[in-house]
Amino acid sequence: MKDLMLIIGAGKMGIDYIKILIRLGIAPSRLVIVDIDPDREKVLREDAELMDKDFMFCTTMEEAFAKGNKFCCGFVLTNTYSHHKIIMYILDKGVTDIFVEKPLAIHGSAVREIESVIPESARIYTAFLINFSKAMGALIELMQREGLHVGEISSQWGKDRTGDSRSTPGDGPDETVHQLGVIKTLMDINQEVISTTTHTRMSYLPYADEAAQERARLIDPDTFPARVNSTTMIIQEFTTSAGKVFANIHSSYVMFEQTRRVEATLCDEGGKPTHLIKMDFDVSRTDILQVKKVGKGEKPETTSFTGDKVQDEVSAFLDVVTSGNVDLRLTGIEAAKASVLFTDEALLKGGE
Repeated sequence: MKDLMLIIGAGKMGIDYIKILIRLGIAPSRLVIVDIDPDREKVLREDAELMDKDFMFCTTMEEAFAKGNKFCCGFVLTNTYSHHKIIMYILDKGVTDIFVEKPLAIHGSAVREIESVIPESARIYTAFLINFSKAMGALIELMQREGLHVGEISSQWGKDRTGDSRSTPGDGPDETVHQLGVIKTLMDINQEVISTTTHTRMSYLPYADEAAQERARLIDPDTFPARVNSTTMIIQEFTTSAGKVFANIHSSYVMFEQTRRVEATLCDEGGKPTHLIKMDFDVSRTDILQVKKVGKGEKPETTSFTGDKVQDEVSAFLDVVTSGNVDLRLTGIEAAKASVLFTDEALLKGGE
């Protein structure tokens, strides 16, 4: 019976997904969890929400597929550098409904490897939580309703990862991709992006726990990076159908506190600024949108949106698996590929 669900990666994100699946009514006995670190099983078995659950834990993919196990879907929740290899492996094993933590792959060539083996029946979606943010949805609706486009945009994204005992692939793959995704989504509204010039700089302060990094390299020597960055700074110049647009991006793992903020100036068809925007994501599980019309004395309108974006996104993916109904907020492979190529431009071609 093709009833099992494959979960690959049992780190913090993997544990969150396991709990969400159970909350959504998935029987724990349907969950087959794979992590190459055997110590992760102990963490799972001792978790207060999971200690009495009868899931299966494996340390190899071969073990997960043993005894003819068939899976209705798979969740790829490992480090970014291993995504494409895992996707290709489980596609070869017949798993065609796949949900991948962002990004789809570490670079464009890895996406092309996936495309070379993907069957027509496959449905692959990549996590992009911002699509499930009600604040983002409200901003998009405003822009579409009023015929507005981005005239300038900036973002700041990061947290304090100093002292964190977990391994990390670096700020760039983990944090910067969020901002690039938001900016790409907003830049495509009511204007056509013709070309982009990108200037990127990264810093490499030794913030990561070296013991955790070394252990990750020993466990996963083929994909885990030898050097990880602490901060990414990007300036992008867009040539669009509406004129020149500049984006300023800053993300960091040595930031004073968790910050996930986007600010933008919106313009009308003639290029005149009409609205000033500020969005803060994940402030005590709340997304906050502030909109202020330009002009002296104008007061911002502030709206707070609550909800669990991860659970909403997972629920939408399960609806695809069970009924074939596709929520348009889900990020399919073409959109995910475009985001990877956009990130390539910013991180790989734009700087050193």
